[in-house]
Amino acid sequence: MFILVENVSFTYLANTPFAVQALQGVSLTISRGESVAILGRTGCGKSTLVQHLNGLLVPQEGRVVVDGVDTRVRGAALKEIRQKVGLVFQYPEDQMFEETVFREVAFAPRNMGVEGEELEARVRWAMEAVGLNYEALKDKSPFELSGGQMRRVAIASILSMKPEVLVLDEPTAGLDPQGRTALLERLQDLRRQWGYGSACLSQR
Repeated sequence: MFILVENVSFTYLANTPFAVQALQGVSLTISRGESVAILGRTGCGKSTLVQHLNGLLVPQEGRVVVDGVDTRVRGAALKEIRQKVGLVFQYPEDQMFEETVFREVAFAPRNMGVEGEELEARVRWAMEAVGLNYEALKDKSPFELSGGQMRRVAIASILSMKPEVLVLDEPTAGLDPQGRTALLERLQDLRRQWGYGSACLSQR
């Protein structure tokens, strides 16, 4: 298996009068080549769970092991885990800030030290992997694009890190029916063509 979630519990504002338990005794495994959909009503803890999968949150009880690394262990290589497990948040377009699509998609790998021709190749690959025309869109502002295109830019900005697992938190939220269908078809293409089978989708 690639990700092991074992009896994980997590409470926001624990030990205060405002405590809210988001997870209690959750267990699951995600193997290489596997796609998993997490379904549930709003507020049931889906987003909290997926943030445990790349170490953004660490279990208060239980454990999460990613590619053999226990995220609760002191000194765990959480930065490396976050490069292996790419997380696309809900409404990721709200977190965009760069002036062009190229710079937005290039931001993460550039911070990893990737430059020059390799950086351009990664951005081109990531954009084309989600069905965006590199030459036509690389110099455009991401804020000029349609909602569906912006969502694809957000996914490309994670793919450009070359993660081993792609985690998406409600990837179709807010899209019209045509946009939802197009995005889900593209995610299926990613699985077939590029091996992103261990994708975990958190959906309503």
